[in-house]
Amino acid sequence: MTAYADVLGTSLSALPEPLQRFHKSDGVFEGRITVERPRNAILRSAGTLAGFPPAVKDAPLTLSKTSTAKGERWRRQIGARHMSSVQWAIGGALHERVGPVTAITRFDTQDGEITMTLVGWCFLGLPMPLAIGPRISTRESADSELYTFEVTVRPPFLATPLVRYAGHLVTAATSEAKQA
Repeated sequence: MTAYADVLGTSLSALPEPLQRFHKSDGVFEGRITVERPRNAILRSAGTLAGFPPAVKDAPLTLSKTSTAKGERWRRQIGARHMSSVQWAIGGALHERVGPVTAITRFDTQDGEITMTLVGWCFLGLPMPLAIGPRISTRESADSELYTFEVTVRPPFLATPLVRYAGHLVTAATSEAKQA
């Protein structure tokens, strides 16, 4: 079972097929992504230190999901650049480590979408106050047969994001249908 499937539980089966296919199994998924980064050099540097990819527009995206003994490794290839994260489920929450930061989120499913709420975070493995944590907005949905996503990460007390990215991935059943 994937970390997402563990956290979503029975609500996963009520989601559109592209979300179910994506979150139920390991695999390699391909699609497109646009990544926006701030012009401000300090914010751009902070985003780079956090492990976020550089800005790109409508670039190829390959996401590889692999189960490990402790959860999953997600490796995203955006053009020639890579971004990796490790995810695991504990107590109904998803923990995702990107660089030195671990985000702890809970899911809400409504109207065929998944939204995530940050409920905790750690820096270098140390729990940090939520009040000074990143502001994360995440939405996953389906567009026809595509798995779609939108993510925005802001530093606390600022409106300018460290990173904003959106795109889509083709799920396995969609790839098989296109080959037929």
